[in-house]
Amino acid sequence: MSSEHNHHIEEQFNERKLHPLTLIYRLITNLPTIAIPFYFAFVQGSAENWIFIALSALALLFTVPMIILNYYYFSFTISPNEIFIRSGVFSRQQRNIPVRRIQNINIEQNFLQNILGLAKVTMETAGNAEMEGQLEYVSKSDAHEIKQSIREYQYKVQYSAGAADKSDEPTTSEPDTDSEFADEIPPETADKILYQMSLREIVIHGMTRFRPVLLIFVFWLFSMAQQFYIMPQFDEISSESINQLEMIITGQNIALFIVFAAFALLIGTWILDILLTFNQFYGFKLFDADGKLLTDYGLLTKRHSTIPLKKMQSLTILTNPIKRKFDYFSLIIQTAGLGAHRNGSADIAIPLAKQSQLLGIAKHIRKIDIPENMNKVSKKTIRRTIFRAVMFLIPFLIALYFIYTPGLWASLVILPLIFLHAYLRWKFMAYAMSDNNIIVKSGYLRQKLTIIPVNKLQTLSIEASFFQRRLGLATVHVDTAAQSTISYFSENSVVDIEKDDAEKLMKSINSKFRQINNLPEKLDDDYRNN
Repeated sequence: MSSEHNHHIEEQFNERKLHPLTLIYRLITNLPTIAIPFYFAFVQGSAENWIFIALSALALLFTVPMIILNYYYFSFTISPNEIFIRSGVFSRQQRNIPVRRIQNINIEQNFLQNILGLAKVTMETAGNAEMEGQLEYVSKSDAHEIKQSIREYQYKVQYSAGAADKSDEPTTSEPDTDSEFADEIPPETADKILYQMSLREIVIHGMTRFRPVLLIFVFWLFSMAQQFYIMPQFDEISSESINQLEMIITGQNIALFIVFAAFALLIGTWILDILLTFNQFYGFKLFDADGKLLTDYGLLTKRHSTIPLKKMQSLTILTNPIKRKFDYFSLIIQTAGLGAHRNGSADIAIPLAKQSQLLGIAKHIRKIDIPENMNKVSKKTIRRTIFRAVMFLIPFLIALYFIYTPGLWASLVILPLIFLHAYLRWKFMAYAMSDNNIIVKSGYLRQKLTIIPVNKLQTLSIEASFFQRRLGLATVHVDTAAQSTISYFSENSVVDIEKDDAEKLMKSINSKFRQINNLPEKLDDDYRNN
């Protein structure tokens, strides 16, 4: 885009800045970067250590000026056709986002932003993450004004396209509340609640969605508490207590001590996960808004998002062994573009519900019929999984042999776990063609059932690696607009089925796709071998 055109845009539409309180918010959120080095350098009496002094100087001389400069050089302009976002201090950047391509506009507020009256506006397109735009941060009233302006521009384009041959019809700047572009919760939609999450279900969801990554966070909290004297220091424990501790963790009691420590860590992580889940999904509601679904939830961080059903690419039903035992499942809807991967929970339609309730809502969204008996993948996948795992472990076993030879023999306990993993992986893998949907089942710890509408198909291909060809296997990749890449681990892939079955499945999907779209019944028997 030429500079003359950009200058012309700026003459018509005012260039806008972020809210001034953005400076205060960013300073508060960056306080740990500034305060921690100062604490160790001066409060802890480590000033003789030049590393802490250098970090303190850098934190003071670099962080604060960069906060100010980033704010000063950030601006945005909203026009009927494009949104221009300019940023960068040393390297100036301009991102142009076509208004017509914006699918979702989300407004978020965490606890501190709510106090300061700030909000983050996120604009998502049907492209990839590089096409996104974020305004961090504007006032809440400006956020809703920006959202309304974009929707009005989109409505004008939609209305003009529909009325191109009807010049006698008047134009309007009011957005159509029934349009896919209107994603606030209007009064007439407030009563159309498809699903509302109870406090009990939120707690159950937190109790059953254990995330191992939180273990790292708990370790970090414990270490920080030790550093800042929040927890008692080991060097302050009396020698008598140390002797008692040594007696406890020596001899036969050491195993008991390890089990107790691991149990305490898991309980702490479990409680933290429940609290985070409660904060994330408090007040969760799913609304039916004529062609789209609206979600509204969050305690300290408020979230409101839109799932346009016209852009839906697939539905995924999730569970795990514990949730399945109590008949609880989750529903995720992938839409064109980033799908379920943007912001982690943007496309969560139902965080947790009983199977009958969840399937009822899923069938309300799209006509689906999940067969009881699905086609199993080849049992040869067990052999292939074991081979891949062993090849991955060989370098580590060689290193362990030279570093600590006795540990090599102890590591042999992993082999039965590899066999168990390979068997369970095969047991929970299946696929089926049902009505106008492709259904793929995978996972045993995180069990997934993905429903892909045939009419949303973008590309269809068969892949056979060197080892798959030797075993007579192949993988069928079903690619939609919600998934930019295909891989062995894709939930849209039917992995390790017999070659003949793969070709039959490919022909069946191709035929159904042509039938739905009224295309000639000409099938392509070619497939790619990689």
